[in-house]
Amino acid sequence: MILALDTATQTGWARISDDGKLMDSGTFCLRDKPKDSYGTMFNKLTRFISECDGLYMPNRLTTIAYEQAHFRSGPSTRIGVGCNTVVLMACDSMQIQPFSVHTASLKKWATGNGRASKDDMMAWAGQYCDIIDDNHADSIAVGMYAYEKLQEGA
Repeated sequence: MILALDTATQTGWARISDDGKLMDSGTFCLRDKPKDSYGTMFNKLTRFISECDGLYMPNRLTTIAYEQAHFRSGPSTRIGVGCNTVVLMACDSMQIQPFSVHTASLKKWATGNGRASKDDMMAWAGQYCDIIDDNHADSIAVGMYAYEKLQEGA
């Protein structure tokens, strides 16, 4: 099973079954209070990943797929890089495979346009379920992309 994440303050997540079907998905906020520290946010992501591994059947995750962090500047970069680090540490501790994808590659795969808008990505992901927001849509795309590429042996 693949856990796919679009990590940010509002994180999208999706779980993809071994046969490539969307099992469940949604979003959650890493920040409970406006002044939560980065450490608090990263600990919340760590707990979430651990809980996902325990749903249905313990140690069922085989891959955590995630969208690569963007190196712009400021808090969004710190959050993105920190979340990527949490994912890599979780994969290492669970002895499962990490899988990352660049945003432009993901958009091109899903829509044919590497510069697709948030609305384009939400429209694409709408074929799988009712979409909450762009984070939710991106997590579904990350999961489906990872499933396809892992099947191809990428």
